[in-house]
Amino acid sequence: MNTGMEPIETEIIEFRQYNEKVNDIIMPIRFKHGYDSKADLAKDFQLLPADLYPRKNIYNFLSDQGVNSTTFLGDRYAKSEFNKSLSNGSEVYPYLTLIEGLYMFSKKINSPKKGKNFLYLYLDLIDEIAHKYGAGSPELDLEIDNMFRLIDELILTKTKSKAGRTLLLITADHGHDVFDPEETIYINKIIPEFESYLRKNSKGEPILPGGSAKDIFLYVDPKHQELAKAKLEQELKGRAEVYFSKDLLEQGFFGRKQSSAGFRKVIGDMVVLPYNGESVWWYRGDKYLKQSKGQHGGLSRNEMEIPLFAYVL
Repeated sequence: MNTGMEPIETEIIEFRQYNEKVNDIIMPIRFKHGYDSKADLAKDFQLLPADLYPRKNIYNFLSDQGVNSTTFLGDRYAKSEFNKSLSNGSEVYPYLTLIEGLYMFSKKINSPKKGKNFLYLYLDLIDEIAHKYGAGSPELDLEIDNMFRLIDELILTKTKSKAGRTLLLITADHGHDVFDPEETIYINKIIPEFESYLRKNSKGEPILPGGSAKDIFLYVDPKHQELAKAKLEQELKGRAEVYFSKDLLEQGFFGRKQSSAGFRKVIGDMVVLPYNGESVWWYRGDKYLKQSKGQHGGLSRNEMEIPLFAYVL
Protein backbone atom coordinates (compact mmCIF):
# COMPACT_ATOMS: atom_id res chain seq x y z
CA MET A 1 0.00 0.00 0.00
CA ASN A 2 0.92 3.66 -0.47
CA THR A 3 3.57 3.05 -3.12
CA GLY A 4 1.69 2.83 -6.42
CA MET A 5 4.22 0.16 -7.40
CA GLU A 6 4.06 -3.54 -8.15
CA PRO A 7 5.58 -6.16 -5.81
CA ILE A 8 8.36 -6.72 -8.33
CA GLU A 9 9.37 -3.07 -7.77
CA THR A 10 8.94 -2.74 -4.00
CA GLU A 11 10.39 -6.24 -3.40
CA ILE A 12 8.00 -6.57 -0.45
CA ILE A 13 5.65 -9.48 -1.05
CA GLU A 14 4.49 -10.88 2.29
CA PHE A 15 4.41 -10.68 6.07
CA ARG A 16 7.37 -13.09 6.14
CA GLN A 17 9.91 -13.16 3.33
CA TYR A 18 13.57 -13.80 2.57
CA ASN A 19 16.14 -11.03 2.85
CA GLU A 20 19.54 -11.44 1.21
CA LYS A 21 21.49 -9.31 3.70
CA VAL A 22 20.11 -11.28 6.66
CA ASN A 23 20.23 -14.49 4.61
CA ASP A 24 17.07 -15.58 6.38
CA ILE A 25 13.39 -14.77 6.79
CA ILE A 26 12.34 -11.36 8.07
CA MET A 27 9.02 -9.59 8.74
CA PRO A 28 9.35 -6.35 6.74
CA ILE A 29 6.14 -4.78 8.08
CA ARG A 30 7.43 -5.13 11.65
CA PHE A 31 11.12 -4.72 10.77
CA LYS A 32 11.94 -7.87 12.71
CA HIS A 33 13.48 -11.28 12.10
CA GLY A 34 10.92 -13.75 10.81
CA TYR A 35 11.49 -16.45 13.44
CA ASP A 36 14.18 -15.33 15.90
CA SER A 37 12.57 -12.89 18.35
CA LYS A 38 15.95 -12.06 19.93
CA ALA A 39 17.60 -10.97 16.70
CA ASP A 40 18.03 -7.27 15.92
CA LEU A 41 18.07 -6.55 12.18
CA ALA A 42 20.09 -3.33 12.52
CA LYS A 43 22.62 -4.47 15.15
CA ASP A 44 23.06 -8.09 14.15
CA PHE A 45 22.78 -7.81 10.36
CA GLN A 46 23.38 -4.10 9.62
CA LEU A 47 20.03 -3.99 7.81
CA LEU A 48 18.46 -0.52 7.91
CA PRO A 49 14.92 0.56 6.99
CA ALA A 50 16.34 2.51 4.06
CA ASP A 51 17.74 -0.77 2.69
CA LEU A 52 14.33 -2.41 2.79
CA TYR A 53 11.53 0.03 2.01
CA PRO A 54 10.81 1.90 -1.25
CA ARG A 55 12.33 5.36 -1.39
CA LYS A 56 9.27 6.90 -3.09
CA ASN A 57 5.55 6.55 -2.47
CA ILE A 58 2.27 7.98 -3.71
CA TYR A 59 2.57 10.96 -1.37
CA ASN A 60 5.77 12.05 -3.09
CA PHE A 61 4.03 11.72 -6.46
CA LEU A 62 1.00 13.69 -5.28
CA SER A 63 3.22 16.40 -3.82
CA ASP A 64 4.86 16.83 -7.21
CA GLN A 65 1.35 17.40 -8.61
CA GLY A 66 0.58 20.06 -5.98
CA VAL A 67 -1.63 17.81 -3.81
CA ASN A 68 -1.48 17.91 0.01
CA SER A 69 -1.63 14.51 1.74
CA THR A 70 -2.88 13.57 5.21
CA THR A 71 -2.80 10.05 6.67
CA PHE A 72 -4.67 8.61 9.65
CA LEU A 73 -3.21 5.43 11.16
CA GLY A 74 -3.73 3.39 14.31
CA ASP A 75 -1.67 4.61 17.25
CA ARG A 76 -0.03 1.15 17.71
CA TYR A 77 1.80 1.24 14.38
CA ALA A 78 1.69 4.83 13.07
CA LYS A 79 5.33 5.42 14.02
CA SER A 80 6.71 2.03 12.98
CA GLU A 81 9.73 1.97 10.67
CA PHE A 82 7.49 0.60 7.93
CA ASN A 83 4.90 3.38 8.20
CA LYS A 84 7.45 6.14 8.72
CA SER A 85 8.95 5.20 5.37
CA LEU A 86 5.74 4.61 3.46
CA SER A 87 3.98 7.68 4.89
CA ASN A 88 6.91 9.99 4.16
CA GLY A 89 5.56 13.11 2.47
CA SER A 90 2.20 12.93 4.23
CA GLU A 91 1.10 14.56 7.49
CA VAL A 92 0.33 11.64 9.84
CA TYR A 93 -2.33 11.65 12.58
CA PRO A 94 -2.36 8.60 14.90
CA TYR A 95 -5.74 7.58 16.31
CA LEU A 96 -6.60 5.37 19.28
CA THR A 97 -10.13 4.17 18.47
CA LEU A 98 -12.29 3.67 15.38
CA ILE A 99 -14.53 6.57 16.41
CA GLU A 100 -11.57 8.90 16.93
CA GLY A 101 -10.11 8.01 13.55
CA LEU A 102 -13.36 8.61 11.69
CA TYR A 103 -14.03 11.84 13.60
CA MET A 104 -10.55 13.23 12.84
CA PHE A 105 -11.02 12.24 9.21
CA SER A 106 -14.37 14.05 8.92
CA LYS A 107 -12.95 17.18 10.58
CA LYS A 108 -10.13 17.28 8.03
CA ILE A 109 -12.65 16.91 5.18
CA ASN A 110 -14.53 19.93 6.48
CA SER A 111 -11.41 22.04 7.04
CA PRO A 112 -8.75 20.93 4.56
CA LYS A 113 -5.56 22.70 3.65
CA LYS A 114 -5.81 25.23 0.83
CA GLY A 115 -5.68 23.63 -2.59
CA LYS A 116 -6.09 19.98 -3.56
CA ASN A 117 -6.04 17.34 -0.83
CA PHE A 118 -5.72 13.57 -0.53
CA LEU A 119 -6.85 12.06 2.79
CA TYR A 120 -6.12 8.42 3.66
CA LEU A 121 -7.63 6.60 6.65
CA TYR A 122 -6.62 3.01 7.36
CA LEU A 123 -8.99 0.99 9.58
CA ASP A 124 -7.52 -2.27 10.84
CA LEU A 125 -10.28 -3.77 13.00
CA ILE A 126 -12.07 -5.63 10.19
CA ASP A 127 -8.86 -7.38 9.15
CA GLU A 128 -7.99 -8.30 12.75
CA ILE A 129 -11.44 -9.74 13.43
CA ALA A 130 -11.44 -11.62 10.10
CA HIS A 131 -8.13 -13.23 11.11
CA LYS A 132 -9.44 -14.26 14.52
CA TYR A 133 -13.01 -15.35 13.73
CA GLY A 134 -13.04 -15.76 9.95
CA ALA A 135 -14.96 -14.08 7.13
CA GLY A 136 -18.72 -14.58 7.44
CA SER A 137 -18.58 -14.87 11.23
CA PRO A 138 -21.16 -12.98 13.34
CA GLU A 139 -18.32 -11.07 15.01
CA LEU A 140 -17.08 -9.79 11.65
CA ASP A 141 -20.55 -9.00 10.31
CA LEU A 142 -21.27 -6.91 13.40
CA GLU A 143 -18.01 -4.99 13.06
CA ILE A 144 -18.66 -4.25 9.38
CA ASP A 145 -22.19 -3.04 10.21
CA ASN A 146 -20.76 -0.87 13.00
CA MET A 147 -18.12 0.61 10.69
CA PHE A 148 -20.66 1.62 8.04
CA ARG A 149 -22.99 3.04 10.70
CA LEU A 150 -20.15 5.19 12.03
CA ILE A 151 -19.13 6.25 8.52
CA ASP A 152 -22.71 7.39 7.95
CA GLU A 153 -22.86 9.20 11.29
CA LEU A 154 -19.36 10.70 11.47
CA ILE A 155 -18.53 11.31 7.80
CA LEU A 156 -21.57 11.40 5.53
CA THR A 157 -23.77 13.33 7.96
CA LYS A 158 -21.12 15.69 9.37
CA THR A 159 -19.67 16.61 5.96
CA LYS A 160 -22.99 17.11 4.15
CA SER A 161 -22.93 20.38 2.18
CA LYS A 162 -19.51 21.20 3.67
CA ALA A 163 -17.10 19.00 1.72
CA GLY A 164 -17.00 20.90 -1.57
CA ARG A 165 -15.85 18.72 -4.46
CA THR A 166 -14.91 15.57 -2.54
CA LEU A 167 -15.02 11.92 -3.58
CA LEU A 168 -15.06 9.28 -0.82
CA LEU A 169 -13.62 5.90 -1.80
CA ILE A 170 -13.92 2.85 0.47
CA THR A 171 -12.05 -0.34 -0.38
CA ALA A 172 -9.83 -3.09 1.07
CA ASP A 173 -6.27 -4.16 0.28
CA HIS A 174 -7.25 -7.85 0.23
CA GLY A 175 -9.99 -10.34 1.01
CA HIS A 176 -9.95 -13.31 3.40
CA ASP A 177 -10.29 -17.07 3.22
CA VAL A 178 -11.79 -19.09 6.07
CA PHE A 179 -10.37 -22.43 7.20
CA ASP A 180 -10.30 -24.73 10.20
CA PRO A 181 -6.88 -24.30 11.86
CA GLU A 182 -7.19 -27.82 13.28
CA GLU A 183 -7.11 -29.12 9.68
CA THR A 184 -4.01 -27.19 8.60
CA ILE A 185 -1.53 -29.31 6.66
CA TYR A 186 2.06 -28.97 7.93
CA ILE A 187 4.68 -29.66 5.28
CA ASN A 188 7.28 -31.01 7.69
CA LYS A 189 4.71 -33.40 9.15
CA ILE A 190 3.45 -34.91 5.91
CA ILE A 191 7.02 -34.99 4.50
CA PRO A 192 9.33 -35.34 7.54
CA GLU A 193 12.49 -35.23 5.41
CA PHE A 194 11.50 -31.93 3.74
CA GLU A 195 13.62 -29.85 6.12
CA SER A 196 16.73 -31.47 4.63
CA TYR A 197 15.71 -30.09 1.21
CA LEU A 198 15.80 -26.46 2.35
CA ARG A 199 18.57 -23.96 1.71
CA LYS A 200 20.70 -23.00 4.73
CA ASN A 201 21.28 -19.62 6.34
CA SER A 202 24.66 -18.28 7.52
CA LYS A 203 24.44 -20.39 10.69
CA GLY A 204 23.90 -23.57 8.70
CA GLU A 205 20.26 -23.71 9.77
CA PRO A 206 17.39 -24.35 7.31
CA ILE A 207 15.72 -21.26 5.91
CA LEU A 208 12.11 -21.75 6.96
CA PRO A 209 9.16 -20.76 4.75
CA GLY A 210 8.06 -17.23 3.98
CA GLY A 211 4.53 -16.09 3.21
CA SER A 212 1.51 -17.34 5.10
CA ALA A 213 -0.75 -20.37 5.34
CA LYS A 214 -2.34 -19.26 2.04
CA ASP A 215 0.86 -18.62 0.06
CA ILE A 216 3.91 -20.51 1.25
CA PHE A 217 7.26 -19.48 -0.24
CA LEU A 218 9.85 -22.24 -0.01
CA TYR A 219 13.62 -21.83 -0.29
CA VAL A 220 14.79 -25.19 -1.59
CA ASP A 221 18.32 -26.34 -2.40
CA PRO A 222 18.64 -26.66 -6.21
CA LYS A 223 19.63 -30.32 -6.03
CA HIS A 224 16.37 -31.18 -4.25
CA GLN A 225 13.90 -28.97 -6.11
CA GLU A 226 12.42 -31.48 -8.54
CA LEU A 227 12.01 -34.12 -5.84
CA ALA A 228 10.56 -31.61 -3.38
CA LYS A 229 8.00 -30.38 -5.90
CA ALA A 230 6.96 -33.92 -6.86
CA LYS A 231 6.45 -34.91 -3.21
CA LEU A 232 4.47 -31.77 -2.44
CA GLU A 233 2.21 -32.29 -5.44
CA GLN A 234 1.58 -35.86 -4.39
CA GLU A 235 0.80 -35.05 -0.75
CA LEU A 236 -1.23 -31.90 -1.46
CA LYS A 237 -3.26 -33.18 -4.40
CA GLY A 238 -6.77 -31.72 -4.31
CA ARG A 239 -5.89 -29.29 -1.52
CA ALA A 240 -3.21 -27.00 -2.95
CA GLU A 241 -1.19 -26.25 -6.07
CA VAL A 242 2.60 -26.16 -6.23
CA TYR A 243 4.58 -23.94 -8.58
CA PHE A 244 8.18 -23.06 -9.23
CA SER A 245 8.49 -19.38 -8.29
CA LYS A 246 10.23 -18.57 -11.56
CA ASP A 247 7.18 -19.76 -13.51
CA LEU A 248 4.85 -17.42 -11.61
CA LEU A 249 7.37 -14.61 -12.12
CA GLU A 250 7.46 -15.21 -15.90
CA GLN A 251 3.65 -15.21 -16.02
CA GLY A 252 3.51 -11.76 -14.43
CA PHE A 253 2.04 -12.66 -11.04
CA PHE A 254 4.41 -10.25 -9.28
CA GLY A 255 4.26 -7.50 -11.91
CA ARG A 256 5.25 -6.84 -15.47
CA LYS A 257 8.55 -5.02 -15.01
CA GLN A 258 12.02 -6.53 -15.07
CA SER A 259 12.91 -8.36 -11.86
CA SER A 260 16.19 -7.87 -10.02
CA ALA A 261 18.40 -10.72 -8.83
CA GLY A 262 17.47 -9.71 -5.28
CA PHE A 263 13.76 -10.05 -5.97
CA ARG A 264 14.21 -13.50 -7.45
CA LYS A 265 15.80 -14.53 -4.15
CA VAL A 266 12.91 -12.99 -2.19
CA ILE A 267 10.31 -15.15 -3.93
CA GLY A 268 12.42 -18.26 -3.41
CA ASP A 269 12.16 -21.46 -5.39
CA MET A 270 8.60 -22.75 -4.90
CA VAL A 271 5.19 -21.42 -3.96
CA VAL A 272 2.36 -23.49 -2.46
CA LEU A 273 -1.12 -22.05 -3.03
CA PRO A 274 -3.89 -23.78 -1.04
CA TYR A 275 -7.44 -23.93 -2.40
CA ASN A 276 -10.46 -22.25 -0.79
CA GLY A 277 -10.90 -23.45 2.78
CA GLU A 278 -7.45 -25.06 2.91
CA SER A 279 -4.29 -23.99 4.73
CA VAL A 280 -0.70 -25.23 4.53
CA TRP A 281 2.15 -24.19 6.81
CA TRP A 282 5.30 -25.30 8.64
CA TYR A 283 4.94 -26.84 12.11
CA ARG A 284 7.12 -25.35 14.85
CA GLY A 285 5.14 -26.32 17.93
CA ASP A 286 3.70 -22.83 18.40
CA LYS A 287 0.14 -21.52 18.24
CA TYR A 288 0.53 -19.49 15.05
CA LEU A 289 -2.55 -20.94 13.33
CA LYS A 290 -4.45 -22.10 16.40
CA GLN A 291 -5.40 -18.46 17.01
CA SER A 292 -6.52 -17.78 13.44
CA LYS A 293 -9.50 -18.87 11.36
CA GLY A 294 -8.81 -16.48 8.52
CA GLN A 295 -5.80 -15.74 6.32
CA HIS A 296 -4.98 -14.08 3.02
CA GLY A 297 -2.14 -13.86 0.53
CA GLY A 298 -3.14 -16.57 -1.94
CA LEU A 299 -5.01 -16.54 -5.23
CA SER A 300 -8.42 -17.87 -4.24
CA ARG A 301 -11.45 -15.81 -5.19
CA ASN A 302 -12.23 -14.98 -1.56
CA GLU A 303 -8.77 -13.49 -1.11
CA MET A 304 -8.51 -11.67 -4.44
CA GLU A 305 -11.92 -10.02 -4.83
CA ILE A 306 -12.41 -6.77 -2.89
CA PRO A 307 -15.18 -4.15 -2.75
CA LEU A 308 -14.93 -0.58 -4.02
CA PHE A 309 -17.48 2.03 -2.95
CA ALA A 310 -17.47 5.52 -4.47
CA TYR A 311 -19.59 8.30 -2.96
CA VAL A 312 -19.65 12.01 -3.84
CA LEU A 313 -19.88 13.98 -0.58
